[in-house]
Amino acid sequence: MNHLNKIYTPILLGILLGLGACSKKDQEESVKEKKWKQLSTILIEPKLITQKVSITGLVRPKKKLDVIAQVQGIALATSPHFKEGIHFQKGEVLVAVDDSEFRSNLIAQKSQFVSSLVRVMSDLKIDYPVSFPAWEQYLDRVDIEKSLPDLPEVDNKQLRYFFSANEILNSYYSIKSQEKQLSEFRIYAPYDGVVTEDNFNVGSLIRSGISLGEFIYTDSYEIIATISLGDLTNIKKSEKVQFTSKDTNEKWDTTLIRISDKVDASTQSVNVFFEVSGKDLKEGMYLEADLEVRSYENAIELPKDILTRNEQVYILKDSIIQLKTVKPLAYLPSSVIVTGLSPDDQVINEQIKPTLQGTKAISNR
Repeated sequence: MNHLNKIYTPILLGILLGLGACSKKDQEESVKEKKWKQLSTILIEPKLITQKVSITGLVRPKKKLDVIAQVQGIALATSPHFKEGIHFQKGEVLVAVDDSEFRSNLIAQKSQFVSSLVRVMSDLKIDYPVSFPAWEQYLDRVDIEKSLPDLPEVDNKQLRYFFSANEILNSYYSIKSQEKQLSEFRIYAPYDGVVTEDNFNVGSLIRSGISLGEFIYTDSYEIIATISLGDLTNIKKSEKVQFTSKDTNEKWDTTLIRISDKVDASTQSVNVFFEVSGKDLKEGMYLEADLEVRSYENAIELPKDILTRNEQVYILKDSIIQLKTVKPLAYLPSSVIVTGLSPDDQVINEQIKPTLQGTKAISNR
């Protein structure tokens, strides 16, 4: 019996040691498997991805009138006053310059014109009896306080010489020129708008050619922004874009109306223009928008840091870590848009050491 114990004891010890070794190996495998259960993966859903760029635009009026003096004189008061921030309706007087002296001289010239015409009427009746009635009627219509009516048609060469020799035509056209100049003593609002700059005071001497201020159209504005040549490809006129003020959080819907043909040589960018209207818009505001510039079919957006230098990503396939090649379409600040992945691919959303390729892992998703 003792002899048998001596024989079986080593065998039992060997079996126990083997079982202990197996148990230790199983524990190591279990620990290793447990470790890879924490592996993060991304659900792949290829879809249409639209790439956007952030742009900043400056609000400016579509119409701006630089109010320039055409005549010289003393500035008169208007109602409302031409002051920054004051609104005017179309047709209201923006600026008025004293025209009393100029108007008096013009009336005197019209009086002289009438006198000259009266003096030739007797000769006109004798020498050109056919034309006389028309000129007699014209003379009856002249009112020196008002604008001169158009002259009767002079289709006879001799009659034209007759009027020229008597300074009738020269006097008439001189007066018409001064009537036009008289109209320049008043500047009228060409549209509903607001004064954004005023450079004179009532009673001051205005000189011809100086800037009196600015007047802008307030019913519609435009936003000018710049985008790079690379982002210009898919942008089209009439595109709808929403701009936001980061200061007031207000939003405005706009329409792309123009794209410049000129490229800024230093920035390789192009100006684009959006039409916008609405309350609370003011010249000089800066607004921001996200502009859609490209679209990608069947694409995936991934974190940039999981893409390898060889344009590959690590995936889990049959619980094995593998590399798969993708095609980058666009690099964004923190991500990359790619194609080449299938819905059944489990992309590992972690940076993987190359030595782990081919090892087993389990997704925690």
